[in-house]
Amino acid sequence: MIAALVGQHLPTIVQGIVASWLLVALVQGTRAFLFDRYSDAPVARALAERYSDRSPAGMKWAALPAVLRAIDLNEPKLFEKGLFLNQLVLTVAAVAGLVLLAKALDLA
Repeated sequence: MIAALVGQHLPTIVQGIVASWLLVALVQGTRAFLFDRYSDAPVARALAERYSDRSPAGMKWAALPAVLRAIDLNEPKLFEKGLFLNQLVLTVAAVAGLVLLAKALDLA
């Protein structure tokens, strides 16, 4: 939808703003996906095979520290990634709003 509206002739200033905002959205999307490596939790199958002789409580006791460590290491990274993606969505929404406003005001 945005591409169809932007493809129509808009005033040069609006085209410049739209292009700038879309560039910002592209940068935010790239920053969200080119992120640090995440810490892995134990693989469930390997854990089950390694500790199959233990009770479920024993398996939980053996794996829980590694799972909690992975959660603690990944949580700030996931929060920041979410912020980047939210900025991406808001920027694209602003572009759509600007283009629709330009169309409503018959600037195109």
